[in-house]
Amino acid sequence: MTSPPALLSDFCFRRNQGGREELSKQQLMEKPNWLKKENVRITLDARPILASGEHPLARVMNEITGLNQGEIYEIITPFSPAPMIERIGMMGYSAFTEEAVPGEYHTYFCK
Repeated sequence: MTSPPALLSDFCFRRNQGGREELSKQQLMEKPNWLKKENVRITLDARPILASGEHPLARVMNEITGLNQGEIYEIITPFSPAPMIERIGMMGYSAFTEEAVPGEYHTYFCK
């Protein structure tokens, strides 16, 4: 007997050299080894920017390119910024998001 297929929402994909690697929700909840608070070089609280109707993507894209290998960019938002994560991930950055408190998401990008 085969098990039923998993729901699409139960998985995420991370790009790698060989294509993509499937990650379960459990793996996504575990902090990656590269996430060390002392390596955070830039933190942007984007909540006021978003509340004013603006989008922080251009600013993040500009600032993230200045990171050195192993440095981390942190952005704080009222939701998980999935399109931003995907776009920056396609540039070769690793990403991790956690909900610090309800309605406050911290997303980390590592070069």
